[in-house]
Amino acid sequence: MTLPDVVVSPFGVFPKTKTLRVVGVFDLSINQSSADAFMDLTTAERLLRRDRDGWQVRGQDLWQAPTLASNINIELSPLGLHATDWTETQGSLFASIKMEKRMVAVLLFLVVVVAAFNLIATLAMSVQSRRKDIAVLGMMGLSHTQLSLVFLLHGLLMACVAIAIGTLVGVVLAMNLPDIVRLVELAFGFKVFDPTVYFISDLPSHLLWSDVFWVVTIALLLSILASIYPALRAARISPAEVLRYE
Repeated sequence: MTLPDVVVSPFGVFPKTKTLRVVGVFDLSINQSSADAFMDLTTAERLLRRDRDGWQVRGQDLWQAPTLASNINIELSPLGLHATDWTETQGSLFASIKMEKRMVAVLLFLVVVVAAFNLIATLAMSVQSRRKDIAVLGMMGLSHTQLSLVFLLHGLLMACVAIAIGTLVGVVLAMNLPDIVRLVELAFGFKVFDPTVYFISDLPSHLLWSDVFWVVTIALLLSILASIYPALRAARISPAEVLRYE
């Protein structure tokens, strides 16, 4: 180990070195720890000729670290000390993760919007193919409001079935995603997440029922909005015009 001191000898000035014995090697497969080395605190203080300049505090909850650091700063600020939590030391990493999470939410919303347009197209084709049936219902006394309600309920029924199936499949996949990824890796013989490239070697999955609720709610609201236009189009069909040549 080369120290920030020099040794003066008849042969010249040389940097001071100390031979240490390596007792273990660790690898976290991330660049942040590739240059880290740990030694006994007493040995480090003697070699560097200085006392410890910091303490590490470990809490019970990982996500409470910012709050814990803030409380420590309030208590120790009169002493000129400052606490830094892991979200600050790894700030760029977690900022990028937050950005990716926002982008995933936007992409998910766009997927639901595309599905809503698909629902509009399906209902519009259904209205077009059932013009005669709609005209007959109008001649039998069904009002424009009732016709609109029929197709609105038709669209909501299709949406509810699709949302229920999608939610069930999504929840099952989310709860068993790590096992599914491991099966894929064993079946095809490759790593989905290479630890030399990514910061993780496995794909963790934590299901948040609040996210499920908001996804289902937004999908249902978009389905209601998507069903309004075909329903109004069905209500505007004139029975006399459709059945004129029948």
